[in-house]
Amino acid sequence: MNDDINDVVGTSSNPLLWDRAIRLVSGYPEHSYPPKTAYRAGLRYRFAIVMFSDCKNDPEPSFDAEFFLSLTRAVQNALDFDTQLIELEDSLTVGSLDELAELYRRVGAAECEAPKKISYYKNSRLICEEETEFWNEVGGPFLYHDSRTFSFYNEEDRFEEFVLLCAAVCEQFGVYPPMRYWGQDFKKPYPWYKWLLPSFVE
Repeated sequence: MNDDINDVVGTSSNPLLWDRAIRLVSGYPEHSYPPKTAYRAGLRYRFAIVMFSDCKNDPEPSFDAEFFLSLTRAVQNALDFDTQLIELEDSLTVGSLDELAELYRRVGAAECEAPKKISYYKNSRLICEEETEFWNEVGGPFLYHDSRTFSFYNEEDRFEEFVLLCAAVCEQFGVYPPMRYWGQDFKKPYPWYKWLLPSFVE
């Protein structure tokens, strides 16, 4: 585990203690669609990390930045990309997970929040897109209830590969192995009314 990532969420004198668990999902919930940008790029396969994290010794932090960075880095290391764009709140963007980790370090654990979207490009072509679903703000259905869900959209089904990568991260953190779930394949036409909306809506 990288020391620079550890520093994001606490110090050696007062480390934050997290109750961590993830579920891994292949496919879509019912009535769910990929983001329009992913759909246009042919990224129809969804791999989702459903992350539950509660800080056990501090009521302020609500986002486990260390766990998120490690899981996301494990997945993106398997991608063949040359540039990425990470979109945060208030139209802020950064160009790498290292830059994001530095930003988290500067703002402090209580102010950390997940990115809204991460876009991966190869020769200027979108090859993978991650979009965060903030179910922690609205509740959500059984599988996702009160989670932050990181949905990666790809050109091909890489579920088994990504599961192994995430399971290795869980082992590194001393977390129980992730449960696996399967949703629906995306075989339906994109509904016309969603093209009229400004962004992806469940």
